[in-house]
Amino acid sequence: MWDRKTLKDNAKEILKKNYWMAVVVALIMGAVLSNGTGTKILSNRSGNDSSGIGWENQYHLQDNLDENYNIKTTYTYGKESLSSSLFGEYDNWTDSVKQLEDRFNMSWKMIVCIVVMILFVSCLINIFVKNVLSVGCRRWFVINKTDNPELGEIIHPFKYGYFNVVKTMFLMNLYLVLWGFLLVIPMFIKFYEYRMVPYLLAENPQMSSKEAFETSAYMMDGNKWNVFVLDLSFLGWMFLAMFTFGILNVFYVDPYIQTTQAELYIALCQENNSNTTEHNYNMYY
Repeated sequence: MWDRKTLKDNAKEILKKNYWMAVVVALIMGAVLSNGTGTKILSNRSGNDSSGIGWENQYHLQDNLDENYNIKTTYTYGKESLSSSLFGEYDNWTDSVKQLEDRFNMSWKMIVCIVVMILFVSCLINIFVKNVLSVGCRRWFVINKTDNPELGEIIHPFKYGYFNVVKTMFLMNLYLVLWGFLLVIPMFIKFYEYRMVPYLLAENPQMSSKEAFETSAYMMDGNKWNVFVLDLSFLGWMFLAMFTFGILNVFYVDPYIQTTQAELYIALCQENNSNTTEHNYNMYY
């Protein structure tokens, strides 16, 4: 039975032998998994566009009002009646306001269309690039257990079993979202049940989606709570990294966590006889 201390001790030793490459791969993986490509759309309008016309017309209207009031205003039964010229200026003012409203509505619709397009493109990038790249990064950390893999290992899923990896990772994320619509606890359980799916695809990109989900569920059976506690054990490092503005994350915490997660996968494989005892990492292509 695996234990946290052994996994972490092994990860520290493995991290020493290929440190800088692990930092690079962990950095790539962190960028892929964060999905932090937030896009801000700012619409800066010049003062002439937003206020020049309105204030100019208002000022002009006021001038006409004063002039017409003094010259053309008449009184009927003790009540003031506005001249036709004043109504004309009022119509011009409302037309200007309507033009501004139309321009604003058009700009708003354009912004919405741009945001929708960006979200759509972002989803495509996540499905066809980022998910596959995250599998490749996990493959690198698994191989790093006994070998010195090259950085090119992270693109291995793009060359072998690409569409199968795309489909399986898409289904995994979709299932998690659907479970999240029900309750948080079921989604939490499924999150740990699917935990080994990317690692299984990393070693065997041709593994069917059904087999990947079933194998992951089998490997995580009885281990979900222990893996959850393992995740919690890194909180101290994460809080410490916050005070270094993420520098500690890049140069130690992320590589350390990913190496430990790869150690967990290998330990579960050995416990559940999912692979050979010696674990031949180059058996697939």
